This record gives sequence, structure tokens and C-alpha cells, in this order.
Amino acid sequence: MRLVVTRPWMQITLLAAGIYNLIWGVVTILNPQRIFENLHLALPNYMIMWQGIALVEILFGLGYLLASKQPFKHWIIVLLGFILKLTIGISFIYLLMVNRLPANLITHILANDLVWLLPFAGIIYFSFENAQSNRELSAYNLHERKLKSLESIITNQGLSLACYSDHQPTMLVFLRHFGCTFCKEALTEIKKNRAAIELEGTKIILVHLETEEVAAKATQKYNLADLPRISDPTKKLYKAFGLQKGNMLQLFGFNVIIRGFIAGLINGNLPAKPKADPYQMPGVFVIYKGAVMHTFKHTTAADRPDYIELAKIESKI
Repeated sequence: MRLVVTRPWMQITLLAAGIYNLIWGVVTILNPQRIFENLHLALPNYMIMWQGIALVEILFGLGYLLASKQPFKHWIIVLLGFILKLTIGISFIYLLMVNRLPANLITHILANDLVWLLPFAGIIYFSFENAQSNRELSAYNLHERKLKSLESIITNQGLSLACYSDHQPTMLVFLRHFGCTFCKEALTEIKKNRAAIELEGTKIILVHLETEEVAAKATQKYNLADLPRISDPTKKLYKAFGLQKGNMLQLFGFNVIIRGFIAGLINGNLPAKPKADPYQMPGVFVIYKGAVMHTFKHTTAADRPDYIELAKIESKI
């Protein structure tokens, strides 16, 4: 299971940003013409507006100091600061290109805004990863429960679930449609971790919503075509294991969009047009001798179960 911890550099960055903003704001309020004189610029007509900007900087400085104690908890302050500094940076570049601002302002914009963008982005990213990990951990359910009628559920290889689970722990991986970014990511991770999962003595079976022809072609790309599969287009098995359709937040929430960007564009799991229900939620269940031993129910479509951890049930056997 993945855990994300606060890095010291996050707290140091926010502490430095807070102190800098406070000093800059106080000095600018007390002596607003200082910056313009140092840069040999004409003084603005309404100096009180410049002092108002300094007051905003002081408020953000106090916010950064607060956030430095618990960066993950106060990530929204960092996000607001990032948006403000990014907006100022983009505006400066544009106004510089159209000759509306002098180039010697670059040192001021660099110190006040641009230099903080990368570390702030890092804090926001790791805050998202921390929240995502907490959601994923909350999806684990390790309470054993009994199952019925495993004999009637047949894989594409002609054997029932009872045959597999009576012999060894069996991991049922319920997938979304094969065009889904997160389904592709799941298959990639199963391919990567297959040896470790099977080393735990656990058999992997894929459950999907599409025809066997589609599934065979899709899994072949990941060298997983030899795994047993169960085609469940009517979603009877999904419903039997309590997997329902996702709501808007589960399918299109902020964290899903960010994770989709990372998994899709950065990691190469580009989405394709769905050929099955795109609203169905996935899940992972490890069964053994007619009982569910481990459960991972996705709280969002973007959750990433730890397949190796789920396969470790020797203490229950």
C-alpha cells in the first residue's frame, strides 16, 4: 500500500515564502516608492493601490506560514498562491512582449513569483498523491465473508471459480471498459506485478464487460491473454460483489482528472472510445475456499490497488 509523507523541503519552502512575503509586504506598505526608485521607474499615480497589493502579499505570507506546519492539510492555500503567481508571471511575459512593461522588472517578478512556481507545484502534486493514497487505503476491506454459487461461474478456459478458489487463493480483478485509461493502467500494473502475485500463490482472473473476442485482443497487448477471464456484459457478477455505477465525482472528480492526465498522457495509457458501460466501477477481490479474503472497492475510477499486498493472505489460510 502506498503512503505519502510530508517532505522537509515542503515546510522549508512555505516557511521561506511566508517570511519573504511578509517582509516584502511590510516594507512596501511603509515605503511604497522604494521598488520604483530602485528600478528607475516612474511612480504610479495611485500609490495606495500598490500598498493594497502589498497587503494581499502579507495575507498570503501569513497563509504560507500556516500551511508550512501541515502542507497536505492546507494545500488549498498553496494552490491559490500558485495560481496567483502563475497568473502574474504569464501577464508579465505578455506585457513584456507587447512592450507595455520594462524588462528590468524581471528580477522583481522572478523573486516574487516565478521562483516559487516549481516548489509550489511539487507541494500540490504530493498533496494530491497523499489524498489519493488515503482514499485508496479506505477502500480496503479485509473482513472475510462467504460466497455462494461459485460453481456456476465459468471462465473462458471452461473451469468454474470454485475449481480455482478451492485449489488456491484467486484474485478477481474487475475491470472497466478496455478503452479506459485506468483499465489500461491496471493491466499494465498486473503485467508488471504478475510474477510477484503468483509467487504469493494467488491466481489472477480478469472480469470484464465485453465479449471474449475483444478481451482476448485487449489482453494480448499486455501479454496477459493466457490469464482466465470472465465475460460479464450483463454485470451480474459485478453486482454480486457490490460494484455499482460511479457518480460524477467518482468518474470525473478533480483527482480523477489529474490522475487521468498522469496515467494517460504521461504514462502512455491513452483512452479510447468505450465499447461497454463507461460508468461501471472496478474492484479487486481475493477469494479462497468459498470466502472473500481481501477486498478493494474503488472509491474513484482513478484508485490504484496494491495487487501484491492483496495477494498476501497466507496468514488466513
